[in-house]
Amino acid sequence: MIPKMPYISTDLLNIASNLFYKLFYIFGSTTSDLESLLDKKVILDKYEAFSFDIFDTLIERKNFRPEDWQRRIVDLWAECLNNLGYAVSADDLFIARARVGKELRERNLKEGGDGEVNIRDLIDTLVNTICDRNHEEIFKCLLDIELNLELTALTVKPGVLNFVNILTRKGKRLFAISDMYLDIHSIRFILNSLGFVDVFENVYVSSDSGKLKSTGRLFEKYLIENSLTADRCVHIGDNIFSDIKGAKASGISPILVKRSKVKSLTKDSLYKLALEDLYDIYLSNIPYRNESFINDYVAVNIYFPCFFYIEKLANEAIKLNKSVLFVAREGIFLHQIFNNYCQLKGLSISSDVIFLSRGVFDIDQTVSDSQAYAKEIFNAHKDCSLPELKQIHDLNLKRYLEQYDFNNVLLADVGWGGTIEKSINSILNTPLSARYFGVDKRYYNPHGDGVVFAKADQALIPSVYRGFGAFEAILSPASYGTTLTYLEDCESKRIVPVLSKLYDTPAFPVKDLDFSNIVNAYIDFRRSTVYTDFDVKIISQKLFLNFATTPPFEFTKLVSDFDTGGSRKLVSKVGFNRSFLSDLMRSIWLEGSLVNSGYGFMLPIVRLGSFLDNDRTRKLVKRLIR
Repeated sequence: MIPKMPYISTDLLNIASNLFYKLFYIFGSTTSDLESLLDKKVILDKYEAFSFDIFDTLIERKNFRPEDWQRRIVDLWAECLNNLGYAVSADDLFIARARVGKELRERNLKEGGDGEVNIRDLIDTLVNTICDRNHEEIFKCLLDIELNLELTALTVKPGVLNFVNILTRKGKRLFAISDMYLDIHSIRFILNSLGFVDVFENVYVSSDSGKLKSTGRLFEKYLIENSLTADRCVHIGDNIFSDIKGAKASGISPILVKRSKVKSLTKDSLYKLALEDLYDIYLSNIPYRNESFINDYVAVNIYFPCFFYIEKLANEAIKLNKSVLFVAREGIFLHQIFNNYCQLKGLSISSDVIFLSRGVFDIDQTVSDSQAYAKEIFNAHKDCSLPELKQIHDLNLKRYLEQYDFNNVLLADVGWGGTIEKSINSILNTPLSARYFGVDKRYYNPHGDGVVFAKADQALIPSVYRGFGAFEAILSPASYGTTLTYLEDCESKRIVPVLSKLYDTPAFPVKDLDFSNIVNAYIDFRRSTVYTDFDVKIISQKLFLNFATTPPFEFTKLVSDFDTGGSRKLVSKVGFNRSFLSDLMRSIWLEGSLVNSGYGFMLPIVRLGSFLDNDRTRKLVKRLIR
């Protein structure tokens, strides 16, 4: 019987493993590539049975350290529990998971085990601690999240499948042995899903037996149950303690495999990883390869922050059982995207657009500023004094607002944080629920929330202000349209214009817009990747701020006077039509100059798609537009 070794925490094991990695020769042979062992005939001939560690030896999580991984899991757990009505944060879950894991390990030690924990016991205990209902549903949800996340991120290490297939053909007996909290059924499912079908004679997992490799007891169980002698066995793994020392303690010859270096998942690396995944998903889901393909792929990156906002908006509307009311100008554009999103997701959420602007609620200031809105009012009522005009306007504005049930809507507004909400509240004395897109809580937002891409103090930075104005211009690309929406005064039969509408110009026919391709790419991205809501928010913020805070000189000049017509100058200059993005790409790759082509302001957006940094994308685009 092998003497029991004291329990050592995983953190200490990892630290010690890194410190002593270079001392591997004390414990056994080493290799950086399993296929290189095929050249060592003495190893292949000497041993009857080959056992393998699983994680970081056969398979690995690319780009994720264990601490990053646990954080990602509890982020998704929190989303699941919140959707089921439990107000628990990811931070609280992270702490609770660690506490429950520690308690279960201590219990296992007292029962004579090696201090191991099983994922099913961990989740069961956690659910019993937090939840008072829907126990089975929640248990299944949390376990499915863990397994699906693992499958999404795991990949087979290079050369491994070829190596094990050759060993099988040579008649070797193969086994998998893992110190892992996932149960044996989950491990077998993962291995089969990754191509290891009927490869291993038996699989041993510490969480099922309560015995660890690091103590040698799991190796002992493996030898006894398969009638093997230690001198005819070799074990291959990456951990200096569990694989090397544990195997040697059992008399088994160990071979150390160097694990891949995985850096911490910083915001920058997360962003780059996401753009690569978004490109792969888009490439696999779009059947055509032409200029429209390029247009739409650039658009996926331009509007990615919008899609995240739309997704959160839809989830909030369902949760609160409310319809969504978008505020024009940008609201028309977002409303169309929202409709496409709901249709593709099979959601039934009522939505509409209301035509309002800050000037509508402050006609005195509008008149003094001599803006186009006030001029239109004066043209319609030349015989009215300003007080009379304001009275007519306010009456009809109130009647216009009363058409909407603001108690049962989410107000969806693009902007600086609450001026529309404040104005509606002051006229109707109705508290609103609002969800903003942009720089939030600068002015007024007592009941609102939103997808915040810049803090309020950043809104005062000129480059952010101009860049955000430019983003608004992209969202409302034909805001210089001349068709007007009117309010009718029932008593005087006078017509009062409310806001320029409808953007339906030859340059940009909104009624014909269909964002299905790019919205579907975003939906597939969310379904097919391991990114949590928190991750996607970070990605969206970075995409937005890269654009908003670094406008080139050409663009800054165009939007510096944004509120007094900058957007009209911008749109009229670039001619934002269907062939615009196609022309842009031709300019990048064929003319080699953005500024000379008149599209200089789009340079940050092109960066968003990583076109200038990704060799694979660059070759693809060059091939497509020849």
